[in-house]
Order: sequence, then structure tokens, then C-alpha cells
Amino acid sequence: MNIAEVVKPLTKKSYCIKDPAMVPWVFPRGFQDHEGGQARAVLIDLPLDVQKEEIEYDPEVDAPLPILRMPPNAKQIQKVVDMLLTAEKPIMLLGGGVLVADACKEFVALAEALQVPVVTSYMGKSGIPWNHPLMAGHVGIQCNTRSGNQVFLDSTVVLAVGARFNDRHTGDIKVYKGSRKFIHVDIDPGQIGKNIMPDLGICADAKVTLQALLDEVKRRNVKRPPTKLDISQIRAKMERKTDYDNIPIKPQRVFKEINDFFDEETVFVTCIGLNQIWSGQLQKISKPRHYLDCGGPDPWVGTCRPPSERK
Repeated sequence: MNIAEVVKPLTKKSYCIKDPAMVPWVFPRGFQDHEGGQARAVLIDLPLDVQKEEIEYDPEVDAPLPILRMPPNAKQIQKVVDMLLTAEKPIMLLGGGVLVADACKEFVALAEALQVPVVTSYMGKSGIPWNHPLMAGHVGIQCNTRSGNQVFLDSTVVLAVGARFNDRHTGDIKVYKGSRKFIHVDIDPGQIGKNIMPDLGICADAKVTLQALLDEVKRRNVKRPPTKLDISQIRAKMERKTDYDNIPIKPQRVFKEINDFFDEETVFVTCIGLNQIWSGQLQKISKPRHYLDCGGPDPWVGTCRPPSERK
């Protein structure tokens, strides 16, 4: 089977190495393809006969290929800061793209500098500690927190970084969009305006953009007082009940025990289905990349729906 051709529709780039001399070139190029722009899977097919060959390779003269990090426009950066500073109730939405770009530190630093509440998408879970003073919770129709949805729906301007605005996150677009303004930062131009038309769209690398925003805030010497919202109180007031004593045990109690027993260094991996939804709603994660979830597939298909409704 020509697997390199079969997977082309599913990958960013697909290679089949037929000449052993191609190996030193293809592997760095594969990583360059993966890291440049939107990170997506790259396949390198290495046939068995090629694996058995010997090649000439000098690591002293080899080096990684450069990765292009698309920068934002300076005027766009100024406009973003203007919109956030003049907004009545601004918030920042942390999407999975922030984690992929290794930009969580910059994202949190910007939120702290501007004293803007933070919400995340499900794919952005773990990007900011669950108990950070500015962390309101997750926004969504399944993998959500009640506090995250409330703070989001009460906002007037949203700075969304690395978020796709898929239906599992937004629900009814009219309700989600409301009258609030959106600033959308994403490395993939195809995502800008795909599901929500932003008032300001920026096609650029998340890490580079967030660093540019931090530099602009510092240049203006912005000093904001602490946010008037008591995020921790809102979070505590709207937290879902987990201390059930029912027999058989309730799933909520299971996740309470998980939260109490495991420390913040634990890395969790979820499958799809109800376990993923409960985990998204109830698990408390403190560090980036300590929560690995499959956010692409429909978490309901083949798990929760009755057989007559499964596709």
C-alpha cells in the first residue's frame, strides 16, 4: 500500500523515502513542515530496504532548518491594546493554539499586566492554573465550568488566541457572539472568520503576538488596578457539587478523589465520551501540557447516544 499517498488528505505533508541519501534532508524538513504555521501531522514513510542501508552523515555540519514564526502587524498590536484598555468588560480566551505555540507564560503575563479575566476552550485546558486569581473557567456546552460560561457571557470584548470557535465550544453562535466584540489571533488564515467574524483578525504566531502585546503594554507603561471581579469567589460559588456519598459511587465523587489525591505534576490523558466530559467539567489542572485530551472527535458519537442515533 502506498501509505504516503493514502494519508495526504489527513496530513500537512507526506514523504516516502525511496533513496537512503534523502534521509538527512527529509527528517529536518518534516519537522520544519510540522512546526511552521499551523502544527499538523507530517508522515515520513521509511521502507524497510531503506532502513537497512548505510549512508554518509556528518552531524557536525548538520543543523535544524529555520522555522518561520509569522509576526503580527504593529498597528494591529496597538489596536488590540486600545480595545482592551477601553473595554468595559474585557476577557481573554485561551485556546489550544496557545499550548501548541508554547505561549502560556506570555498569555498569563499579559492577562496579569492588564488585569483581564481569563477563560479557556476545552483544548486550552491546563494553559493557566485552575486556581489562578484571573482564571474564570472553561467556556463550552459540554466540557465547561459554570463560572467560565457566566464570565464570558457577561463580557463586552474578547481577545481569543489560538481558538477555533467550533460548535462544542460555542453552542448557538448568536448567543455566543451576542453584541460583544471579538479579536481573533490564529496562525491559520482559514480560521479567521470561519465560524465567527471578528472585529479584528490577526493571522500570526500566538507566542510572537503575545510577546508583541506585552512589549506594547510595557511601552505605554500601563498600570491597571486589580480587576473588580472577584474571580475566585465566582468560581467557588458556581463550582459543581462533587462530595456525593451515594452508593454506587457518582462520577463527580470519583473526580473529587482524583483532584484530592494526585499532585500538580501528574499528567492526565482522556479518551472520548462521558469520561472526557466529566473530566473537562471537574478536573483541576495546574500546569500546561499536563492534560492531554482528544478534542477533535465528537465526544458523543458511539458512546452516549443510543444505537439508533449513532453515526
